[in-house]
Order: sequence, then structure tokens, then C-alpha cells
Amino acid sequence: MDKDYEKVYSRIEKSNWWFIGRRDLIFKIFKKVKDKQILEIGCGTGYNLKILEDNNFVTGLDNSKYFVKNKVINKIVLSDAAKLPFKKESFDYVLALDIIEHL
Repeated sequence: MDKDYEKVYSRIEKSNWWFIGRRDLIFKIFKKVKDKQILEIGCGTGYNLKILEDNNFVTGLDNSKYFVKNKVINKIVLSDAAKLPFKKESFDYVLALDIIEHL
């Protein structure tokens, strides 16, 4: 990913209407989910996971060194979605938002 694009994306991910609306939907869907292992593939800097980490065990995965370096939660792994570095059945929920349609 282009470095300038990563910086802009990281900035707008925090405050853009699309991302805010998506986080609101995620919160509504997961608000009763507690004590679960959640993985988000293509997590960016982790804003989606930030809203879930109070009641769950969250892990993010992204292939951008910039996003992983500038994360908003501690548990983000630098890796490729095609080569997940986790054991099978490690997570109760897996999110891949705005990822699959780009493959």
C-alpha cells in the first residue's frame, strides 16, 4: 500500500462518517458478546477492535507496517491474511470488513 495513502487512511479511519457508521453497526451487533476471542483481518490501526476490547479478547491482523506501528490497540499482528499465524479454531468471531471484496 502507498505510504501517503496509509497516512490519510489512518487519519480518516478515526473520524470519517463511513468508519464511524460501521463501528456503530459493529457495536450494535456485538454489544452482548462477552469473553470471546475476536480476530479482525485487515484491521487498519484497530479502531473497530477498540470498541470490542472491553468485554472480549481482540486481535487484529494487517499487512501494513504503518498501520501496525501506529495502532490504537496493543494486539495487532503484522501478517498476510492468506497465511494466518494462528492455530485453527483460535477465534470465536472473525471480521474481514472491506477486505474480501477487494480480493
